[in-house]
Amino acid sequence: MFDGAWRAGNNGPAFAAAKQPGSTDATATVASEAGAIFHPTSALWDDQGAKRTAMFHGCGAVDGDHLFVLDADERVAGTFSSIPPGPVNVLLQSIGPNDLPGVRANFPKGDYRPTPRPALRVFPWTPDLECICPGHYIAAGIRIEPYDGRGESLLPLVDQVCIEHHPNLRDEDRLAAKRAYYKADHPVRRGRVNRAVSALRARPATRTRKRDIAMAEKRIADRRIYGQDQYGRTVLVAAPGQPIPPGFDDVAPAPAPASDPGHVAQTADELKALTRPILDGIARDEGVTDPDKLANKDEVVTAILDARSSGD
Repeated sequence: MFDGAWRAGNNGPAFAAAKQPGSTDATATVASEAGAIFHPTSALWDDQGAKRTAMFHGCGAVDGDHLFVLDADERVAGTFSSIPPGPVNVLLQSIGPNDLPGVRANFPKGDYRPTPRPALRVFPWTPDLECICPGHYIAAGIRIEPYDGRGESLLPLVDQVCIEHHPNLRDEDRLAAKRAYYKADHPVRRGRVNRAVSALRARPATRTRKRDIAMAEKRIADRRIYGQDQYGRTVLVAAPGQPIPPGFDDVAPAPAPASDPGHVAQTADELKALTRPILDGIARDEGVTDPDKLANKDEVVTAILDARSSGD
């Protein structure tokens, strides 16, 4: 557990009603008795992102570990049976009314929603994992995009775990101080976050869409496997979803009907029917980089077929 209040950006005001950097109540005792390692602080954190980044790299995690991030006013329902590789969304649900009306927007523009929604809280540890601001993270210089503009998860979602956000558990004086703080800082903070997010969006994104995974699995399941019989004729060895029979261990996919999701364009006419961006992508995969050969569609098709026939 990492203790301490944070500022609203460098040299900004301290969060809420914090009178000193660290907790003055029984937080350290309660955390230790619950089995947590308590990390005190002697200075205010520059901002919330800096605090989370310090937590990533001060908690003792190493390669192969996952980090599960919780705030002090959050509780967990459910358990992890397994964790997919890469960053992972879990469910998060706001309990009770919006504690910051006019400041905390509804999901996906903000983080308030009284029904479960995806939230990025599980990370594989890497030495360059960084939090820019809550909800916005980068690893290896690439931003992690958790959901799209409609709030649909772009990452694997562990839906048996739900974080319950209880923002209204604090006493009325602290809630009032929190609302006053955010109301005063909101316009400045919104600009600061928007600038940080705009800079992040200039970076390439990593995402693993659930529907992309499903389509990849479907392509594998629908693939028809062809081989040669004893007379040298091309025959269907395995229909979609069927195992490859004995004696055909070395067969490879061959052209299947164009309606097959796993079909790969092979002939000149099939290649010409593709859009130019897709055709250029195939050319790159085949190692075609000569600008003269990429000048027009017919030359691209010829270069692809030549590369395939030569084995380049």
